[in-house]
Amino acid sequence: MPPTTSHILLFTIGPVQSFIAQARKTQDLFVGSQLLSGVITGAGRVLTEAFGVDNIDFIFPSAASLHRTDDSKTNRILAVVKHVPTAEIGEKLQRVEDEVRAEFHATARERFDTLLKKEPTEAAADEYRRTKRRFENQISELLELYYVAVPLAENPNDDTAYRQAFIQAERQLGSIKNLRAFSQTEAIAGRKCIISGTRNALFYHAKRRDRYMTDGILVSPRSSGSFLLSRGEAIDAVGLLKRVYDEDRVVPFPSTADLTLLRVREQHPQPFADFAKQMERKLGVKLQYNGQLFYEDNLAGSYLKKQYGMKTFQRWETDQDDLRAAHARLLKALAPDRLHKYYGLLLFDGDRMGKWLSGEQFSDRVPLREFHTHLSELLSNYAQYARAYVDDPQYVRGKTVYAGGDDFLAFVTLETLFATMTHLYRKFRELVSDPVREFTGATQPLTISMGVSVVHYKHPLENALAQTRRMEKRAKDTGRNRFAISVVRNSGNISESSYAWGEEPELLPEQFDRVLHLLTQPAVAGNDQAAFSSRFVNTLRTELERFDADDVRFGHFDRVVEAEIRRLVLRAQHARTPQAAVDQLVHQLTELFHRFDGLSREQERLDHFVSALIILNFLQRNTL
Repeated sequence: MPPTTSHILLFTIGPVQSFIAQARKTQDLFVGSQLLSGVITGAGRVLTEAFGVDNIDFIFPSAASLHRTDDSKTNRILAVVKHVPTAEIGEKLQRVEDEVRAEFHATARERFDTLLKKEPTEAAADEYRRTKRRFENQISELLELYYVAVPLAENPNDDTAYRQAFIQAERQLGSIKNLRAFSQTEAIAGRKCIISGTRNALFYHAKRRDRYMTDGILVSPRSSGSFLLSRGEAIDAVGLLKRVYDEDRVVPFPSTADLTLLRVREQHPQPFADFAKQMERKLGVKLQYNGQLFYEDNLAGSYLKKQYGMKTFQRWETDQDDLRAAHARLLKALAPDRLHKYYGLLLFDGDRMGKWLSGEQFSDRVPLREFHTHLSELLSNYAQYARAYVDDPQYVRGKTVYAGGDDFLAFVTLETLFATMTHLYRKFRELVSDPVREFTGATQPLTISMGVSVVHYKHPLENALAQTRRMEKRAKDTGRNRFAISVVRNSGNISESSYAWGEEPELLPEQFDRVLHLLTQPAVAGNDQAAFSSRFVNTLRTELERFDADDVRFGHFDRVVEAEIRRLVLRAQHARTPQAAVDQLVHQLTELFHRFDGLSREQERLDHFVSALIILNFLQRNTL
């Protein structure tokens, strides 16, 4: 009988970022994340069956987290496999890969068959078979599975052996990924998928074929909480999975318009319900999953015709006066609130995670395997907390796309953006960073860098995700343990900047929030007149941009800026604004300016302050 030993196992799936980010709708984004989490959960189950529950110790994620169906999962598994001959482990892992792929393909085929059983089709039998064959080819090319097993010493509890094997496994896995094997596919001209933009579309929502539809099947929209296909859309096999994957379990995800209106709809449920009822009665259109129709600029015949067809357009032509009057009643009922058009997209990731996992950030006297187990539990608990915090229906902060511990993506309402950023950062330090530092004795804390984008609800979702990821990268490139924020205006103009989080007791986003609150508060309670002119921040920014702060002839820089802040605040106040509010705004803006005192150049301090004013000016005008 061959000798058995223990092995460190690294098992990863991909593609991750590109697969999730290829999204036309928020539902595509969310389901992409859920789909990959489902694959990694299935891989954990197959690994357990292959090696035996007593012979595999899951570390990342933990066994408990791996089998929870409501958790987002990381795209990799770290485990220790025991009592397996080295000569046999490769064969076992190959069988695991085959079974994981087979399960994924079976799910995909089931969705294909379910769709075509329910949908009428014009396809002939040979076209159906050709489409299904290409569907299966596209699915077979999707998953990238990589794994490596490195033998441990005779004593699997020897931490030195564990550390060496883990580092070796990471290096070998990196080498395998760099090779990136691929299969040659036949390139066929034709219309591309509207979601991925790379693979040929196989499913179309169109009345008739055009010359670009080389193959595939015509389908009609089918409502199941969200549309399978909107008019004119064409999707490939992976797009179909995103639209119909496990639809009995996956709750429909709100659209960008719904997410933008999340807070105001919670505060004024009845006016929205009344307008939605009127739209359904007059046009037969349900607004539960299409918040765009709450905006006046979408109440147009051209939009309704494109989205819902000629019958809806004809009903609109008959009843548009009544529906416009109903919309006017909605706006009146919301006053002084209004329909905002921008939402926040928030993404963060742990800093130097590779070095933390390899043990480079702390003494080698700290057992690495114990640290991995401890960190895995901390990150799992934090992920559950962060998701619950953002999604809490009582406070209406936003909606989480995925929460993988140190990897998090969520939509956030503008009204709660800075408070949510602050809370998530502070809780990461409390629930992860501080316990890690206590466990390891590390001199530097485990930190996160956050990217934030403020985006118009009509901005292409894939572009919004790319911009947010650029902001996260900028936060890391400018020093880590920072946040970078951008405002993407509907005109296409982008303002962005990167900041340090600051020190307790008040973090920088908290101060942003405090200034924004003072700028948007009413002059008198119960009055919709703002305490300060909406042009004030822009005026202050314009005045400060004239300064050359590094000019040696320009003395008393701080005193000049402080005086300019006070002068312009006094000019911008409403006649009935209390003196206390004026003093508070002067104090908060002055404190915000001095937040950047640690920067080496005066001009750099001024630039950071001005960039903050640009962002606050935009948010002031879009959250009033």
